[in-house]
Amino acid sequence: RYRAIGETVLNLALNIVLGKLFGVYGIIAATIISLFLCNYLWSVGITFRLYFSMERRKDYYLYQGKQSILVMIACFITYGICEMMPVNSVLIQLVIRAVVCLIVPNTLFYLVYRKSELFLYAKRKILGDYIK
Repeated sequence: RYRAIGETVLNLALNIVLGKLFGVYGIIAATIISLFLCNYLWSVGITFRLYFSMERRKDYYLYQGKQSILVMIACFITYGICEMMPVNSVLIQLVIRAVVCLIVPNTLFYLVYRKSELFLYAKRKILGDYIK
């Protein structure tokens, strides 16, 4: 209950301050900031305090940090490749970028996670009897 009230107050305050400074972009940034602070940081603390050991919270944040860095790397690589392809036709450009956006991040994620326990578990669950 208090988290929801805190999030609302924080969001409203940030909307006013950042909205005056940056307009619509400030309001969007304020919403993202309040969602991150309240829903990610605060809620995780509550969840770990009530259901898990607090020592595992550090592991969770480290894992999420690694995931975030990997996603940012995938975004930068994909964006860079898309920007290097000058195409005159908008439709052809859309198709090429869609293919790049499909292939590049998924290849990167596969290369990083292919030997992880979670990937192998998901692979077994999805493919079932079709894999060796």
